[in-house]
Formats: sequence, C-alpha cells, structure tokens
Amino acid sequence: MQLVSRIRAALGTTLPLSVLFTHSTVAAMAGAVRDGRAQRTTLVPIRSEGTGPISYWIHPVGGDVVCYRGLAQLLGMPVTGVQVPDGLGSSFGLDELADLYADAIADDATGPEVRIAGWSMGGVLALEVAERLAERGFAAAPVVALDLMEHPDEDHGEVSHAELLAWFARDVAHIAGAPDPLAGHDLAAEEDPAAVLTERLRLGGLLGPDTDDETIGALLARFTANSRALSGHRPGTYRAPAVLVRAADGASQDVTSAWAGHLKDLVAVHTLGGDHYSVLQPDRIERFASVVRASWDAEDH
Repeated sequence: MQLVSRIRAALGTTLPLSVLFTHSTVAAMAGAVRDGRAQRTTLVPIRSEGTGPISYWIHPVGGDVVCYRGLAQLLGMPVTGVQVPDGLGSSFGLDELADLYADAIADDATGPEVRIAGWSMGGVLALEVAERLAERGFAAAPVVALDLMEHPDEDHGEVSHAELLAWFARDVAHIAGAPDPLAGHDLAAEEDPAAVLTERLRLGGLLGPDTDDETIGALLARFTANSRALSGHRPGTYRAPAVLVRAADGASQDVTSAWAGHLKDLVAVHTLGGDHYSVLQPDRIERFASVVRASWDAEDH
C-alpha cells in the first residue's frame, strides 16, 4: 500500500500494483498514464520467459496478483496473473468473475491446453474457470488450488461491514508477517470503523504516512466485494483434474476433504509446512513451486 501511494505522489494518479510487472521505472509508469494504459486489466503478464503453455494464476481475496511474483520466477514457464479489473462495481458474484476470467483466458491462450491455479479464493475461481474452459474445448492440465479456507458446504451467512474490515486488517498484517493491528478492538462498537481501521494500520506500521484515502478505499472495496462473492458461492461438482495443496497450519483437513468431495478427478492432495500466508513466503515457496511443476510436468509425458 505504501508503494502505491508513493507512485501516486510521483505521478499524480493512482496506478494498479500490477503496473510494476510491466513498467519497471517511474518514466515507464508515467508513459502508461499518458497513453491511457494505467487501468487495471484482467490479465497481467508476470513472466514471459520459460517453456510450455502459459500458466494463469488467479487472485486471492484482495484482488491483486503481486503475491505470485516470487513464485513466477521459480516455475520455469510463462506466468500471467488474473486480477479484478476496473469497472466491475461494488457487488458481483463469484460466477460472474469466473465467466469474465474464462473469456479473458480463452482469448489469450496460445494453444488448446491451459494451466490454471490460484491461492485461497483464487483456487476456488480456478476450479470454476477450468469448468468453463472445458466447455469450450480447452484441455486443462490439473487445476492447482492452494489452501482453500472456506468450507464448500457450509452457509457462511451475512457478514457485517465491521467484520469485513477486521478480516482485511488481519489479511494485510499476516501477508506482512505482522501481528493483528485490531487485536482487542471491536470495530462494531466504533462510530467510524473505517477510520479506526486506518489508524490501527498506521500504528502497526502497515501503512506509510503518505498512504492516501483513495488507495485504502480501493483496496477495501475490492476486498469487501470479493469476500462477499466468496461467502455467497455454492460450488457444484468439478470435472477437471485437480490437485489440492494444503498448508499444514492453514486450511483444516476437514475443509480440504470437503473440497475433495466436489472433485470428480482428484489427482493428488499435498500438505506443505507453514500457514495460509507463509506457504508463499520466500523460505517456503520453493516447495510449492516443486509441487506445481510436478503436477503439470506429469501431463507432458
């Protein structure tokens, strides 16, 4: 979030984090602003080098794909992120996202085989997108779904705005490896919960002094809309081959088993060390990258 605000201060406009993949200098970013290329697009090329089909990595609940940057360097194949684009509004369903992403991937794919994966919410979307692409004649390598946390068969009920703000705070903190900035605070009891959230994030060192309200508001809006879409989703049965990867201290075995029950072609279940967030951190990510490569290399032989 601090980086987004620094870019905004330098260029006078807000740019999506994904612009870092395609425009590595401030001058290049300024050119993107002038040319009208600064909007959030659905597909974000993360790595163009490598062999084999493009692998498409779908965003987690935050809506961005920066979390896959380190992983992309280890896979040895082209990697494209799939993120929430501009223009979707504040309310949409997970099926709507899956339709949009399937359209984008179908238009972008360079051959009949597609590789689709995702972490957390991204894994759920990957399963849905693979179904849609199979209906169009694409041959899917096993979908790789990392640490699906939401139970597929439980009604999660209505989630309050204060609860969503608290989830957002925990998500930001855990990605940064920091403690929950709202520990001991009940946002539901606050007159202005969003203001309290921002203050606590600043006190916890999770927001820089130059992080503006527009940046925070955009991140919150995407997180909130995605969370509601995920909570309201009821999965069916998935026919595409799939590999489930569980973090030992992340998704429970019961939840992973429940997801396995929705898969007609479960290729494998892997358990990796770490929790829901640390499984993608530099000291653990090579193990996950090995699982991904093995899952897709097996299809090539």
